[in-house]
Amino acid sequence: MPLCVWNVRGINDPLKAREVNKRRAELKVSVFGLVETKVKKDSFDKIREICCPRWRSIDNYDKHPSGRIWVCWNENEERIGRSLVHPSESSPLTECLLEAGLQDLSFSGFFFTWSNHSEGQARIMSKIDRCLVNSSWSSLFSSQAEFLPHGVSDHSPILLSWFNVERKAFPFRFNNAWLNISGMMEVVLEAWSVPVYANPMQVLLLKQKNLKNKLKEWAKIHCSLLHEKVQQAYEQLENVQRQLQSNPTDVSLGRLEKSLLRKYCNLAEAEHNQIRQQASCDWLTMGDRSTAYFHFAVKERKNRKTIRALDDRLGNKLNTEASIVAEITSYYKELLGTDDLEVDADSIREVFLNCTAARNEWTHKFPLDTKVATIISVGSWNQDVLQLQDHDLKVSILNTKINSRLEMDKIIWLPSKSGRFSVSSAYRITELYPQKFQISDGIALYGIEW
Repeated sequence: MPLCVWNVRGINDPLKAREVNKRRAELKVSVFGLVETKVKKDSFDKIREICCPRWRSIDNYDKHPSGRIWVCWNENEERIGRSLVHPSESSPLTECLLEAGLQDLSFSGFFFTWSNHSEGQARIMSKIDRCLVNSSWSSLFSSQAEFLPHGVSDHSPILLSWFNVERKAFPFRFNNAWLNISGMMEVVLEAWSVPVYANPMQVLLLKQKNLKNKLKEWAKIHCSLLHEKVQQAYEQLENVQRQLQSNPTDVSLGRLEKSLLRKYCNLAEAEHNQIRQQASCDWLTMGDRSTAYFHFAVKERKNRKTIRALDDRLGNKLNTEASIVAEITSYYKELLGTDDLEVDADSIREVFLNCTAARNEWTHKFPLDTKVATIISVGSWNQDVLQLQDHDLKVSILNTKINSRLEMDKIIWLPSKSGRFSVSSAYRITELYPQKFQISDGIALYGIEW
């Protein structure tokens, strides 16, 4: 269902409104948000009918006299021709599907599955046929429906395909549910307080890696089977509350009730956050937040996001993961281009070291294989500097005072053709960043604080 939002900066002019409608039709959107309309309420119906004819809409005239925000949508999204379907006509079927725990299987092919085969304005097309599955089906089969051309019928045949799914390790993701479970912050503090000795960027990365491992271990113990733990906590709370009916003045039971109530609320909120994060939805309003229907909705959402079949550029149908990955990769390689050929070091030098002949000659005196890494160690210049051939640059470096800030820096050199960092490639940096760490003869070294 395509959606578009547009800051139109006023559409009181009917010509502009018609252009908006033209653009809406070109984009084939089903939901159209218009911002800064600046249309008075008296003119709303007229202008809105030009922009989005026969569409429904909501606005903010109760908040602003110029109704700057409109949201229009196509209520007839699944039907072309004849009158609109009123929500009251489809609500019994919707309630039936919800009660039965049925949902549309992800599909491809024809969107409109039925047609009356009439011509022109008399033609009616609608999405009548659907492939409905329940949670048991989704758990057992990885499948997808394809709606084929009508052929001799007025309905599309439905082709159901099964796929072999390779189980892969999922990347680490922080679960919002953990925030509501006691002990999580202690794990974070303990993992983060482990001393790490490196430059600041490496310290951050290593601490994050350590924290990830600690959280994964903690989550396996405390966050698995969360729904069962919520039910168990509620049963414990009910049990204590029943005991309080017989012993209402029991102080220990009263304290236990408060503790169990806190525990249940935290776990229930954690479960709510977990399902909401997995399903990316805000409609968890039923009494039981973890009904089978919601778990089914989570699985179906994942299934809908998976590409099970793909037509390549020649029209051939691909239905294996390897062939789909190869086709997508090939497409974007052609779209974005391939890697450049290796650039010769002399070519780089000619481009980057286009300077005075004296300075260019001065830079070329350094051997290309001189390797320079972190050139400051424990408050002194390290051996990479001391072993350089005698030259003005070496003298300038050694005469530079090392302070606490400079000691944390790395000197960044461009790599040579061999991939190693050479002194000759440093000249480009000195030209780009002359303001960094000025040296006595005007040549600068570029430092980055990690």
